[in-house]
Amino acid sequence: MDKTEKAKQILRSLSDVDDQYIRDAISFAEPRKNTDRKPVLIRFRKQICAAAAVAACLVLTFTGIRLSDIGNSGDTSTENPDTGSPIEEVASLEEAEDSAGFDLSVPAAGESYRQTFFVIDGMIEVQYENQKAQQVYSVRKAEGDGDISGDYNIYENEQTENVENISVTLKGNDGTWSVATWENSGFSYAVTAGDQPLTLEEMLNIVRQVQ
Repeated sequence: MDKTEKAKQILRSLSDVDDQYIRDAISFAEPRKNTDRKPVLIRFRKQICAAAAVAACLVLTFTGIRLSDIGNSGDTSTENPDTGSPIEEVASLEEAEDSAGFDLSVPAAGESYRQTFFVIDGMIEVQYENQKAQQVYSVRKAEGDGDISGDYNIYENEQTENVENISVTLKGNDGTWSVATWENSGFSYAVTAGDQPLTLEEMLNIVRQVQ
């Protein structure tokens, strides 16, 4: 069955369009073999509307446009650029723990910060913003080993600090620190500074409160 016959069947199932209207519409929608042929003049308003509707349907059929693909833009999920996994924002740390399947202890927000909680492919991330909505730092925890900070910048300085018998790797520039990573009991951890790097004391104080 060619495209024209298929289009006729589709159109007959959608409406009671007369065969003459279909033929008129096909002659309008199909490429013209004879450029000297004059267009058909349809005299009545009803015929004009019907033929126009048929022509529109045939154009969609001939060009292969699938109506089911139109308006399919409701998916607003965010993805992790590193893994392509969805980033899910949740309402509380407890909800993040339930989703990830493990517990996380982080510094309290107090009156200075606002916390935002995320679950990214089984990893928990807690972001801390100040009163100006500027991110000050974030904390991450995930099962397994390796650097989970997501920070791929190259820093001038790297050093190791012993925090409660745990080896913590620090990275930063000019005596300040932007990243801290470590592993403990089958989990990986990371603290990442926001726009402003942290002092050594500030970074280690945060690290001590993360479990």
